[in-house]
Amino acid sequence: MNELLYVSSGMGDISCMNIENGEIIWAKNMLNDFHGKAPYFGYAQSLLINDSIVYAMPGGADTNIVALNRFNGDIIWISKAKGENPAYNSPKLIDIGGNQILVTYSKENFIGMDAKTGKLLWSESFIAKYPNHANTILYEDSSIFTAAPIGHGLLKYKLSDDGSEITKIWHDTLIGNYFGGMIKLNDKIYTCAGGRSKYLIMLNATTGKIKDSLVTGNGSIIYADEMLYTYAHKNGKVCLIDPETFEIKGNFKVKKGTKEHFSHPVIKNGVLYIRHGNALLAYDIKNKKLA
Repeated sequence: MNELLYVSSGMGDISCMNIENGEIIWAKNMLNDFHGKAPYFGYAQSLLINDSIVYAMPGGADTNIVALNRFNGDIIWISKAKGENPAYNSPKLIDIGGNQILVTYSKENFIGMDAKTGKLLWSESFIAKYPNHANTILYEDSSIFTAAPIGHGLLKYKLSDDGSEITKIWHDTLIGNYFGGMIKLNDKIYTCAGGRSKYLIMLNATTGKIKDSLVTGNGSIIYADEMLYTYAHKNGKVCLIDPETFEIKGNFKVKKGTKEHFSHPVIKNGVLYIRHGNALLAYDIKNKKLA
């Protein structure tokens, strides 16, 4: 960002680097500098940058979330928040009613904070069978959509006009989603159900009711060029889906690489990129077909 690169490691290192030569301009460690507490699988959060601020979640009892000057690493504010371990998600910044709300998860809570001061505005209990919250929220027109593992499932919330309060609109506890993400198109939400499910689910975003399902395998989902792409965690199957007809238009399996198929695919200029363990693969999808 403006010739600066920001990196957060699994061991809690936050580094600001010169993008041209790799020189470290400043660095902090969330464990040592902020008395943080890493979650079970290590830190897996994404840093959030806005203007001159970088936000991070060390997870300490008293230094739970921090806002730092992104140019020199100086502390702007520290918040106790809920005092819980971090989750594995990417936080989101919401502009509403003239305010900026920092929205994220901790181990057992979904929280909203004043991004300028660090004041905790609201929190919702988010206890699930496996408290590994790793999905980034969806936000549109004061509505927030969240996805969590089995036991908590999918929810829709409504923010107040100034973002200081939140109201639950609907809740489906049966559709668990660990880290595959969601896509909202018009009044539909698409997500792969978690656990042992093999289904891609289409829901009505207004009511939360399931409209249809497809057998694609539980996995990640992305959207590009008016098509949906799913990538199954278990067997590496990639499916191309027309969101209007909700039909699978093609599929193939990722065979190169190692271990789990846990990455999220990326599409750029008609090329589908997938990392599978020790392999990075690129597929030409300009014709919107999968062999």
